[in-house]
Amino acid sequence: MARCPCLECGVLTRRGSRCGRCEAARQQLRDQQRGSSAARGLGYQHRKLRDIVLADSPPCHWCPAPATTADHLVPRSLGGLTTLDNYVPSCRPCNLSRQANLDWIPPNQR
Repeated sequence: MARCPCLECGVLTRRGSRCGRCEAARQQLRDQQRGSSAARGLGYQHRKLRDIVLADSPPCHWCPAPATTADHLVPRSLGGLTTLDNYVPSCRPCNLSRQANLDWIPPNQR
Protein backbone atom coordinates (compact mmCIF):
# COMPACT_ATOMS: atom_id res chain seq x y z
CA MET A 1 0.00 0.00 0.00
CA ALA A 2 1.37 3.41 -0.93
CA ARG A 3 2.22 5.94 1.72
CA CYS A 4 0.72 9.40 1.33
CA PRO A 5 1.31 12.60 3.33
CA CYS A 6 -1.31 13.50 5.93
CA LEU A 7 -3.44 16.43 4.72
CA GLU A 8 -3.06 18.18 8.09
CA CYS A 9 0.55 17.67 9.23
CA GLY A 10 2.36 16.10 6.27
CA VAL A 11 3.47 12.93 8.11
CA LEU A 12 3.51 9.91 5.78
CA THR A 13 0.56 7.63 6.46
CA ARG A 14 -0.99 4.45 5.09
CA ARG A 15 -4.41 5.13 6.59
CA GLY A 16 -6.00 7.26 3.90
CA SER A 17 -5.79 11.02 3.89
CA ARG A 18 -4.87 11.74 7.54
CA CYS A 19 -2.59 10.23 10.16
CA GLY A 20 -4.16 8.68 13.25
CA ARG A 21 -3.51 11.69 15.48
CA CYS A 22 -4.96 14.23 13.00
CA GLU A 23 -7.97 12.01 12.24
CA ALA A 24 -8.73 11.64 15.96
CA ALA A 25 -8.52 15.42 16.44
CA ARG A 26 -10.80 15.98 13.46
CA GLN A 27 -13.36 13.47 14.76
CA GLN A 28 -13.30 15.08 18.21
CA LEU A 29 -14.04 18.49 16.67
CA ARG A 30 -16.91 17.01 14.64
CA ASP A 31 -18.37 15.41 17.76
CA GLN A 32 -18.20 18.70 19.67
CA GLN A 33 -19.92 20.61 16.85
CA ARG A 34 -22.60 17.97 16.36
CA GLY A 35 -23.56 17.63 20.01
CA SER A 36 -24.85 14.59 21.84
CA SER A 37 -27.80 12.57 20.62
CA ALA A 38 -29.91 14.02 23.45
CA ALA A 39 -28.93 17.57 22.42
CA ARG A 40 -30.12 16.73 18.88
CA GLY A 41 -33.51 15.61 20.22
CA LEU A 42 -32.80 11.88 20.27
CA GLY A 43 -33.01 11.19 23.97
CA TYR A 44 -34.77 8.56 26.06
CA GLN A 45 -37.93 8.38 23.92
CA HIS A 46 -35.90 7.74 20.75
CA ARG A 47 -33.78 5.03 22.42
CA LYS A 48 -36.90 3.32 23.76
CA LEU A 49 -38.66 3.34 20.36
CA ARG A 50 -35.46 2.26 18.57
CA ASP A 51 -35.22 -0.76 20.87
CA ILE A 52 -38.84 -1.70 20.10
CA VAL A 53 -38.31 -1.36 16.33
CA LEU A 54 -35.08 -3.38 16.40
CA ALA A 55 -36.39 -6.15 18.67
CA ASP A 56 -36.14 -9.63 17.09
CA SER A 57 -33.44 -8.52 14.58
CA PRO A 58 -35.69 -7.42 11.68
CA PRO A 59 -34.47 -6.91 8.10
CA CYS A 60 -33.96 -3.40 6.76
CA HIS A 61 -37.16 -1.72 5.54
CA TRP A 62 -35.35 -0.61 2.38
CA CYS A 63 -33.15 -3.62 1.47
CA PRO A 64 -32.68 -7.26 2.61
CA ALA A 65 -29.74 -6.47 4.94
CA PRO A 66 -30.11 -6.86 8.73
CA ALA A 67 -31.43 -3.68 10.37
CA THR A 68 -29.09 -1.94 12.82
CA THR A 69 -30.76 1.49 13.16
CA ALA A 70 -34.24 2.96 13.36
CA ASP A 71 -35.05 5.36 10.51
CA HIS A 72 -37.74 8.05 10.52
CA LEU A 73 -40.13 7.52 7.57
CA VAL A 74 -40.79 11.26 7.58
CA PRO A 75 -37.49 12.85 8.63
CA ARG A 76 -37.50 15.08 11.70
CA SER A 77 -36.11 17.91 9.57
CA LEU A 78 -39.30 17.73 7.47
CA GLY A 79 -41.67 17.66 10.43
CA GLY A 80 -41.59 13.94 11.23
CA LEU A 81 -42.35 13.00 14.82
CA THR A 82 -40.55 10.68 17.19
CA THR A 83 -43.41 8.19 17.35
CA LEU A 84 -43.51 4.44 16.80
CA ASP A 85 -45.52 4.73 13.57
CA ASN A 86 -42.82 7.01 12.08
CA TYR A 87 -39.97 4.53 12.70
CA VAL A 88 -38.86 1.66 10.47
CA PRO A 89 -35.90 -0.71 10.88
CA SER A 90 -33.00 0.24 8.62
CA CYS A 91 -29.45 -0.83 7.93
CA ARG A 92 -26.83 1.86 8.50
CA PRO A 93 -25.91 2.30 4.78
CA CYS A 94 -29.56 2.87 3.77
CA ASN A 95 -30.19 5.22 6.70
CA LEU A 96 -27.08 7.28 5.95
CA SER A 97 -27.68 7.50 2.20
CA ARG A 98 -31.39 8.29 2.51
CA GLN A 99 -31.01 11.20 4.96
CA ALA A 100 -33.95 13.62 4.50
CA ASN A 101 -34.71 12.63 0.89
CA LEU A 102 -38.31 11.41 0.62
CA ASP A 103 -37.76 10.48 -3.07
CA TRP A 104 -34.80 8.21 -2.25
CA ILE A 105 -34.77 4.84 -4.03
CA PRO A 106 -33.06 1.88 -2.30
CA PRO A 107 -30.02 0.49 -4.16
CA ASN A 108 -31.68 -2.88 -4.83
CA GLN A 109 -34.66 -1.18 -6.59
CA ARG A 110 -32.71 1.09 -8.98
